Amino acid sequence: MLNINNENMKKVIVMFAGMLTLGVVAAQAQIDSLQRTPVEEPANQYRMEDRVIVPSSEIPGAMRQTLKGNEYRGWEKSTIYRDKSNNNYYFDMKNGDVNRTYQFDQNGKPLNSTMPENTASPSPNSSGDPNRISK
Repeated sequence: MLNINNENMKKVIVMFAGMLTLGVVAAQAQIDSLQRTPVEEPANQYRMEDRVIVPSSEIPGAMRQTLKGNEYRGWEKSTIYRDKSNNNYYFDMKNGDVNRTYQFDQNGKPLNSTMPENTASPSPNSSGDPNRISK
């Protein structure tokens, strides 16, 4: 039979507690390293410190003409920003659950606006049927 006295039992408990602590610390270190992974910003993403709010009365006429299109309906409710580094204009607009950022140069010409991630790209065929393969 095993002869277990109080001294040996204390050693076993302390050793078990130490191993348990090491396991918890190792698991937490893995979780922290996953949470601290840096996220790269897209190259066309504007930085908050580079933009200033543009009052509606100061929006250039050419940009106002562009904003008359149906695609920009409701822009008046958005905040327009000007990027101090390149004089481009930006605004975010929400359509339902989808947010989209619109970008314009200083002459009102639309630039690469960010598309919502859940928007499907157009079908590669001209018929509009996604099951039909174009030749």
